[in-house]
Amino acid sequence: MSKDPRLPLAPLERIARARADLPSSGSSREGSGNWFNDHVFSQMCGVSSRAICRWRETASDSYPGGEVPWRSADLAATRLGLHPLDIWGEAWMALDHDVINGENKRVLAAIEKDMERVGAIMAAGAVHPEPSDEFAERRRHMEMFPELYHPQAAKALT
Repeated sequence: MSKDPRLPLAPLERIARARADLPSSGSSREGSGNWFNDHVFSQMCGVSSRAICRWRETASDSYPGGEVPWRSADLAATRLGLHPLDIWGEAWMALDHDVINGENKRVLAAIEKDMERVGAIMAAGAVHPEPSDEFAERRRHMEMFPELYHPQAAKALT
């Protein structure tokens, strides 16, 4: 099994830090950058603070600031209002998309299997797709007396 594709943490943190320092109305922290920490960073990226710590722990010669798994990179970029390509550029394009597409195919296969099970359950009659008699009776009543349910529609009929 191949290792999950990863991206450098530094570009993501640089963009998040820049976004956090944008002036906002009533903020006393505008432009200081001193208040940006892993907790703020994690909230901006839609992950836990522990995830940020794990990313930092993966520092290597290739990525001294740490590594971000591709799934988390996609989520974090989206939470920042960007596409991962906007943050990592060619590094995103260079990912092993066979691994990513394989993951997507596994998810789609699981969904198809679930849909087959639902179809089998409905075919066996365990689920009644037909409306109940009570529902049909209410619908007939609504059609007979529309002014009780939709007074404006009743005015249009007269």
